[in-house]
Amino acid sequence: MENKFEQPAITENILSVLETDEVKKFVVSRSINSEDFNLIEELATFPKDMRIVGLHNLFNMSKENSGVDLENSIRNASDDKNKEMYSIALEFFNKYGWMTSLNLVRILEKI
Repeated sequence: MENKFEQPAITENILSVLETDEVKKFVVSRSINSEDFNLIEELATFPKDMRIVGLHNLFNMSKENSGVDLENSIRNASDDKNKEMYSIALEFFNKYGWMTSLNLVRILEKI
């Protein structure tokens, strides 16, 4: 089995996100491809309160319609930073679905 955690880190802060036990377990249990680690890293760089306000209820309430809601959030974003966060979340959602996206958001809320 390939060790998915032998990826070079972009910054020390990002390295710590991928090295947390919760993220490691998440990556393994949800079969996250190593080429998508950057999506986790990028979402983790947004302020925690921004992630909570923007994403906390989105995947839980919309479920399969989360992609449509994210597209609407991108179009209606109040600034470029929110637009970027929603775009990254949409890319992750398109690859892994609403349940895995919800799981990731909950993990990142704890970090």
